[in-house]
Amino acid sequence: MPRKGYSKEVAARMSNPDTEGLGVELGRLCLLHDYSVTEVAEVYEVTRQTVYNWFSGKSHPSKHLTSRVQKLVDRLKAKTPPESATKNE
Repeated sequence: MPRKGYSKEVAARMSNPDTEGLGVELGRLCLLHDYSVTEVAEVYEVTRQTVYNWFSGKSHPSKHLTSRVQKLVDRLKAKTPPESATKNE
């Protein structure tokens, strides 16, 4: 069930295995770890719409943000128990 204000539609798009990219991966991890779109937007100083676009794969983090986003993805992956990665497969 979506938490932190994620709509069912956004959660469904992020869980689609055909949707890939750094922003989508960040979205999946944020949903798993209960981080809100607003929190991510504030960290990267972008709009909530920008974050929704990343999470859905409609756009990607800009070049100047890519390494910062990748660092957060790596930190969240390290916190993810292995069994949660296979729950939806």
